[in-house]
Amino acid sequence: MFPLPEHISSAAKSQLESQLQIFSTLTSKVFESAEKIIALNLNAGKAALSQTAETAQQLLVTQDPRDFFSYSSSQARPNIESVLAYSR
Repeated sequence: MFPLPEHISSAAKSQLESQLQIFSTLTSKVFESAEKIIALNLNAGKAALSQTAETAQQLLVTQDPRDFFSYSSSQARPNIESVLAYSR
């Protein structure tokens, strides 16, 4: 290959340092964004799990089959809306 000159001009060094700084800044922004997305996903998962547990508990104590199906269907619509809102 081509041998690198032993002395790199100060302009080239400055350019390289500038590019490394930009790369570092972009990388940190990507990681910050990934952390936020992960936190949002965890919070959404916790909320969904909590809602599911609450619904299951309510269905377990229901005695009448009509009440069971009525409660099930009443919970379906908000859950579907929640999933659609999350996907947006």
